[in-house]
Amino acid sequence: MQLAVGEANFAAKELGLKEPLPIVVPTDKDQWEIGPPPNGFEVYLSGQNYSFEFRQGRLHEIRKDDWLKKITPPITQFWELSERPSLLDTNTAYQLATQWLSSLSIDVAELERKHSPRVFQVPARKTDKKGRAEPGLSSLVALPLFMIGWGEDEMNPKLKELMESRARERNRAIPVRPPNSRCPAFVEVMGTTKELIELTINDASLIKRPALQITNAAELLGPTPPPQHFVEEFLGGREAYETIARPDKVEAWLLTSRSSGASKRDRAGPVKLTPQTSRMFSDVLLNFDSYRWGVTKNCVMDEGARLRFTRTNGIVDVRLCYECDMLTVSHNGSTKHGDFDPGHNSLVKALQLAFPKDQIVATLKLKGKSSNED
Repeated sequence: MQLAVGEANFAAKELGLKEPLPIVVPTDKDQWEIGPPPNGFEVYLSGQNYSFEFRQGRLHEIRKDDWLKKITPPITQFWELSERPSLLDTNTAYQLATQWLSSLSIDVAELERKHSPRVFQVPARKTDKKGRAEPGLSSLVALPLFMIGWGEDEMNPKLKELMESRARERNRAIPVRPPNSRCPAFVEVMGTTKELIELTINDASLIKRPALQITNAAELLGPTPPPQHFVEEFLGGREAYETIARPDKVEAWLLTSRSSGASKRDRAGPVKLTPQTSRMFSDVLLNFDSYRWGVTKNCVMDEGARLRFTRTNGIVDVRLCYECDMLTVSHNGSTKHGDFDPGHNSLVKALQLAFPKDQIVATLKLKGKSSNED
């Protein structure tokens, strides 16, 4: 964070941002975020007026937050910006954008050898007293707001082709598309004050300034904990780990599917598991290699089974979704979600041993050999 703050101060000074300097490490947790180490150097921090985002040690984005609310005097309708005089036109807005990029050690010549620039002055349509857009060309006004983009984002070529095709079919003029922040490089500037609204660099190779690096990362992180540490942390701590490893009792239930439209409920159980079956479940849940770490799935879980491990005064509840290979672990009021793709086969076999006569359980499919499968 100290490295990122230093780079944010450099950028703010070079761009002449209306931001109180020096920017310091934010104390409010909503104003900063540091990405996990596997993602490389990723930092987000927010100053008083601007936010800064870094990826792979390089500046990715500067954005003026809630800029419409900070205009003096404030406006009630977006189109009212057109009533304010602009200090820029499309040419001078482009020149200012290239100056800003150069000041941040971005090779503009190289950028324009790769990507052609497009300058777009943002239009708006006037509205009536009820806030409804007025019809006709006369209601369109040009705002003192300029977008400058170099190249296209990955989505735009297909969108461009579709829009042009529809325009030709209807014998209409091909619409002018504004650049956006998914371009290799993008700048948005307010013409009334020459203020930066947004600057985004998606092609980091254009930045000639050295990337930020934590040279003593190993010293700061210390030795990597053993695999059991991460499993204990996921399951809810040492007590939860011991409850699953050496339970006094393990019970299992089968659950109804959400596809039925009814609320989730037990459809079979509880079944008290034998020591052999309990150990099959415990061995998978305690194995570091049963999980895919740092993975988030966009799935709506439909748990088909649940387990309860009981030991002295400790209880750990586990709910398993065999469709998306996700589980939840609950202990002492805390619940965590995990991904058990590598442990799928072993957990299928354990459930089939626990419910040998259930037809739905019998149809569960095994996948390619799992990393923790015998």
